[in-house]
Amino acid sequence: MKLNQTKKLALPALIGLALTGCGSSSSDSNNNGYIQLYNGSYNSPKTFLFIEDVQRTGSKFGAVSTRHSYQSDTYEVSYEYQNDDGDYKSIFEQDVKINSDQKQLIIMTGDFAEPTFTEISIEDVDESNSDDELFSLAFINTVGSDVNFDVYLASEDDDFTDADFVTTTTKLSASDFITYTEGKFSLYITKAGEDEVIFRSTETSLYDGISYIAIIRDVYGVTDGSITIDLVSDSNNVIALKHEDAQGQIHFYNSLNQYENVTFTATNLDNSTAPIASDSFSEYMKLVPGDYTISMTDEATGEVVIEKYLITLNREESLAAIVYQDNDRIQPSMKSITENLSPNSTSHDIQIINLINSSNGIELSQLDVFFTKSGESIEDTNTFAKNITKYQHKSVAIDNETYTIQVVFDDDGQLRSLITVPEQAFTQDGNYIIVLEEKDCNTENCDDAEFKLTIEHTVANIVE
Repeated sequence: MKLNQTKKLALPALIGLALTGCGSSSSDSNNNGYIQLYNGSYNSPKTFLFIEDVQRTGSKFGAVSTRHSYQSDTYEVSYEYQNDDGDYKSIFEQDVKINSDQKQLIIMTGDFAEPTFTEISIEDVDESNSDDELFSLAFINTVGSDVNFDVYLASEDDDFTDADFVTTTTKLSASDFITYTEGKFSLYITKAGEDEVIFRSTETSLYDGISYIAIIRDVYGVTDGSITIDLVSDSNNVIALKHEDAQGQIHFYNSLNQYENVTFTATNLDNSTAPIASDSFSEYMKLVPGDYTISMTDEATGEVVIEKYLITLNREESLAAIVYQDNDRIQPSMKSITENLSPNSTSHDIQIINLINSSNGIELSQLDVFFTKSGESIEDTNTFAKNITKYQHKSVAIDNETYTIQVVFDDDGQLRSLITVPEQAFTQDGNYIIVLEEKDCNTENCDDAEFKLTIEHTVANIVE
């Protein structure tokens, strides 16, 4: 057994369950079995399957790996993540028995420092012996609290009063599969023994011949303490069911120094933010899902600086909208990006937005951003985002470490530095947005540097 951890982690818990469902026919599988990983660890990086020391696919939080086919046997399985030096680190290893015509679904949950692995055995049923147009459905509760749930299933256009009771969940214990005729359905959830609906899914189609595991988990998104359902099948994509009543949220960044005090308005709701200064983010504006036209108003003069920028906000989606001056346009512009609110602790997603036009008369079509640890140069590091064109953004994953940030551009074959930020800690749970800008020398001191960056921390509120 190989151990190549960078830090000591407590041994994860391992739970085994066996279920029978309907899936791909045995004639299609050549009597092989399968293994698949679902990542339900809320603060985890992307985690990969290694089977007999061979890397297979992996998944981020709320996602699932590819279903991998193996002959019936026992295999050494390691669960590993990759740090920003390119090294893979094992968090847990186990022997997994793969049986013919059966899938082993591994569900990783809890804190990534001490995750729990639940193994569910799902048997395939030969479709030639099964009834037509049937799918099967089971549930497992992975929420962090000890609450159990009653689950109900409603056919198309039915409401809660017409829904059928399916099961009462127990934490990290899968229910039995129940079969239904294919169609469109909504799922309702109450706390066990109670009548108040706390979750009502959007309507989704469930198809015959497929076994679905409905994984109930915490959202770590816009709505504090809310839950969601991920439907896992043999596909390498989950069907994410959001609460029908869930909201989205948006906040705004004003990079225009000539407007020192502005408000943003979702014009079709007449819903405005509190005034904010330049080079700062507003508080979040929570809205029901839909399309909104956005305007920004200068509080000093009443001038509408931008207007009629259309944004579409989805359930549990968090957006950051940045207002900037495009030198190729007369009026300011706005662009929005989707934020990651997961409380990542081992690594963090960094979204970098480039608003820099030029330096000393040189037009800058693109920039490179390097993150270096102590003792590293930009030639040593594997952590960088290159060729970020102006007014665009790129993402990079970095470790939970302290870095020097170097923003550079290529001046006819020679790198030139625009911004250097030494010893910047990226050690808070969550993720980050970095905005790169030129200073306004009419209102800001440009003696030491003509450029600046703003770092915004993005993370969901954690409800214990």
